[in-house]
Order: sequence, then C-alpha cells, then structure tokens
Amino acid sequence: MFSIAADIRANVPLAIVEATPFPVLLYAEDNFPGSFFVSIMYKNEKIVSSPMFLFPDSAYTYYAFLAVPYGYEIADKDLSIIFSADSKILIEKTVPFFTQTYRSETIELDRTLTSIREDTSKRRQYESRMLYELIVSFEDYHGGLFDTWFMPVGSGRFSSYFGDIREFVYSDGEKAYSRHSGIDIASEKGTPVILPVYGRVMMAENRIVTGNTVVVCHAPGVYSLYYHLDKIFVKKEEEIVSGTVIGTVGTTGLSTGPHLHWEVRVAGVPVSPFSLIGCSLLDIIKKVIKIKQN
Repeated sequence: MFSIAADIRANVPLAIVEATPFPVLLYAEDNFPGSFFVSIMYKNEKIVSSPMFLFPDSAYTYYAFLAVPYGYEIADKDLSIIFSADSKILIEKTVPFFTQTYRSETIELDRTLTSIREDTSKRRQYESRMLYELIVSFEDYHGGLFDTWFMPVGSGRFSSYFGDIREFVYSDGEKAYSRHSGIDIASEKGTPVILPVYGRVMMAENRIVTGNTVVVCHAPGVYSLYYHLDKIFVKKEEEIVSGTVIGTVGTTGLSTGPHLHWEVRVAGVPVSPFSLIGCSLLDIIKKVIKIKQN
C-alpha cells in the first residue's frame, strides 16, 4: 500500500470472488479537495470502476460497491484496487481473485421466440442502449442499504441459474450462445413479485426481449431487475419499500413459460443474487470494516 496523504486510509475485502459484490471504503477529512474514485485493475487494464459516495450521515467515510464479471481470465489471480482523486493515485492494494464454476443448458426456441432473439430493429437497439446506460449509472441514492435481501417470489422452482452458459437452438437449426445474467424462477402466472429491498423505480415498461420490466435502484450502482412480468404495479421514479408487490409473474418477451428473471447489477456487472440473500448491503460493508488492513 502507498498513499500520498497520511490522513487517508481504505478498507478492502481480503479477496474478490467472480460475480460477487463487494464494498470498498475510504476515510478522508471532509475538507479534502476533489472527488474520489475506485478502480479494479489487472496489470494496466481497468476492469470496473466507480465514483465513491459519502456514507449517509458521515462527513468523512466514502463507499462504493464493485464486482468483477464472470468469464474474466486472469493468469496470476491477483487484482489491484486503486483509489484516486483528480486522476492522482491515493492508495493501491492488491487482493487475490477467485473464479467460480457454472452450468450449461440448451434452450430450444420456436419461430416466434427465434424472431425475438434475432430482432435487430431500431426499437430493440434503443431499448438495449437505454437499459445499458441505466445500469452503468451511479445514483447518489442510499435507501436500500439497510434492508435484508430475500427471494422476490415465494413459490416456484429454479429453472435457470446465474452464469449458465446457454446454447440457443433456433427454429431453423442455427445456434447462438450467451451467459445468463440472473436467475429464473418458474412459477404460476399471476404469482406476486415482491421487492426485497427499499428502492427507487428507474424503469417500468414493456421491452421486446425482457417483456414487462421493472428496474429498481437501491444504492449507488446497485440495481435489481425483474423481467417477463405479466403485470406491473409500480411507476418510474416511485420510491417503494421492502415487501411491496411490484408486479406478477408472467411470460412476456423472450420467454418459454411463466417465470421471473431476477437480476442484480453492481457497477454495471451482473452478480449472483444468491450472494445477497439473508443479508443487507450494510451487513456486507460491516464485514469489510472489521477486516484488519495492512
């Protein structure tokens, strides 16, 4: 570790696990000039970065949530966490990186679903761009730090898992491949979908691929996404509390049957929703605070 200012220190996790969210914290006097940023680097390549935000009711503690995407090939399994302000490095720490294993699955599509998957219309391009710009943005919003995460559907079965390597077989026999960025919970059409954590609705609309879609912001760079809904019960810019029914399970968009696709994004990176179940974002922050730093 090195620092250009003796009154600045940082807390980071002991290790980084692929597609698992983690917080970093920076402590600085409230009169420190400039804005703080944090980046995850592999050698000279930036993997992900985020601005840092003042923790609620704190004058000197800054935080951010980050994640490293799945499928990232790193030879020596070490990453650098770099804190900076006004393009100047303040602190750099090195932590080990660990990958995970994932399943594979084959999904056969009929002619209608094939046409959705192959859609290159201007509308689909616009929808893709708008969603991407949203999930890589950072709201100065902290309402979802304190609630404990739980499954948004009370009944059903897991029909697809996070990170699945998917082979799509089109109606003409052609094949395409992708990674699954969330978990799918198969349940009866009309089953309530419940918001686990307090947040602000950033999107509530029908889209070509994801059907009736809701996106909720919980903290800077932390979003939960709900796809293929039958009905939507919330509106954009609405602030909603944990336990609110935001919609019902459906099969709209690119869907082979009634299910909820539940996804969580951190700094634009898809992360496993299972990594959040049973804890709050604040709980995760507290674990990093307790780590003795070198």
